[in-house]
Amino acid sequence: MHESSPTSRSPDFGTALPSFDDMATGISLKAQHVRELMSSRPALGFLEIHAENYMGAGGAPHARLDALQEYPLSIHGVGLSLASDRPLEAAHLARLRALCERHPPTSVSEHLAWAGHSGHFYNDLLPVPLTDAMLARVSDNLMRLQDCLGRQVLIENPAHYLRFDAQALGAELIPETNFLTRLVERSGCGLLIDVNNVFVSAHNIGVDPAAWLESIPAAAVGEIHLAGHVVDEREGLLIDNHGAPVCEAVWALYADFIQRVGPRPTLIEWDTQVPALEVLLGQTARAEQVLQSALVQQLTWQRAFITALEQPDRHLPGIEAAHQGRLDVYRNNVWASLISALQDAYPVTRQVVGERFFAALAHDHSRRHLPESPLMMEYGAGLAETLHTTLTTLVEHRQASAAQLPFYAVDLARFEAARLTAYHAADAEVLAPARLAQLSPEAVMALTFLPHPAAGLLRLEHAIFEVWQRHQNEGASLEGLDVARPENLLITRPVLEVQVTVLSEAAAWLLDLLLAGESLADAAAMLADVHPEQDLGQLLAPLLASGVFLAPD
Repeated sequence: MHESSPTSRSPDFGTALPSFDDMATGISLKAQHVRELMSSRPALGFLEIHAENYMGAGGAPHARLDALQEYPLSIHGVGLSLASDRPLEAAHLARLRALCERHPPTSVSEHLAWAGHSGHFYNDLLPVPLTDAMLARVSDNLMRLQDCLGRQVLIENPAHYLRFDAQALGAELIPETNFLTRLVERSGCGLLIDVNNVFVSAHNIGVDPAAWLESIPAAAVGEIHLAGHVVDEREGLLIDNHGAPVCEAVWALYADFIQRVGPRPTLIEWDTQVPALEVLLGQTARAEQVLQSALVQQLTWQRAFITALEQPDRHLPGIEAAHQGRLDVYRNNVWASLISALQDAYPVTRQVVGERFFAALAHDHSRRHLPESPLMMEYGAGLAETLHTTLTTLVEHRQASAAQLPFYAVDLARFEAARLTAYHAADAEVLAPARLAQLSPEAVMALTFLPHPAAGLLRLEHAIFEVWQRHQNEGASLEGLDVARPENLLITRPVLEVQVTVLSEAAAWLLDLLLAGESLADAAAMLADVHPEQDLGQLLAPLLASGVFLAPD
């Protein structure tokens, strides 16, 4: 093995690249189909090209791709010789990189093969003895290729026509699926699984195609190829010629593979004796049926799982009877994590209503309102409404009187939710009073203001800010506090810390007008009608100081 070879690779290719829809089906782009593709624009998921056919400096090949650029593109290489004993050819790498820059692809792939030797190119995918030394060589070349392109590359399994003799080679042979798995781990590449090649190789060298596909790591599979083959009557071999429809045995293998790994972008590969476009579209339609069937089955099982997750008395199909009880692990993980997220988001509300009451409230809320994203920072915004409904129900069922229940905790929950929103809001420059001082009085009065992303105004029925402040210390007491007093709270975050400002009714009224888009002059005129005793400057100053407005560009 090469000492310079790393044992594993978790590549960082910078900017995220687009990926195919897992349900996408495509065809190889052939010159004879371009005109029809341009006129009919069939609903194809992607087109594939062989990289080496588009490495010229210009002309019709590039014009074709420009004309069909609405289709996602897969660039499939056949000439890099990743398994060659010579370094990758710098000029070929440069041409491939230039092609990817000129026609940005969604997928780039190459073969586990070689074709170059002693300065000559043998136009075929030549066989590779799968040894530790070869694993190191291909890994090194793959990492150079991926670093050059700045993206992950998929590696295709070739068709095999002969078996290697480990004793004659003087090296232990690695089973192909193990080799591909270790290649993924070492280089960070993905896999392009050609199911026809698996079928052909299985017949030719005596392996079980189903077991071969079962051994491939599902997460590494980025694309699938389907193609036709012919029988060599003299040798009894199957020849991967890409010149016939996909046979029924390969369709069956493909369907079983998709059921295991889930839908994957699938290409119908037909490179010789190319038929009419409608024949290829018929093959892609059949692949789509397989993908749809797998998706439906996958979703049906997932629906059954969720039903069993939410209803402990339900049996889950597809799970051994002895393991049905282990669903409790997932139930506990789901509900405990959601309750924990709510506890973290509403610490003071939790203190006010009590731990047991809050745990029951959080459990009820999580059952009724599951998260719509994996961002727990966004979860639980509607807890105040759930709390209000719960308290109201207790009163209606005469389990407690309104006076016995902390209804002010509903406003407290609204406040804590608003603080959390402000905490995670986008950073932006606030409008500083000094900026206004540079303008004429007339220009200032003509201004309209935009709210800062973190700014929010809460009109509450209770004096919540003091409640929240007192509960920042252990053993908090509300003695002497008139909780039943309406309060207007301005929540902002000028830099990193969330700030809370208690506003008078007049200041809140003015802020409502400005946030609704009224100019300062129009807001001042309305203020004079409704609150003639208030001074505009005195009301505006604390708003500006709090960082409620966005600085102009």
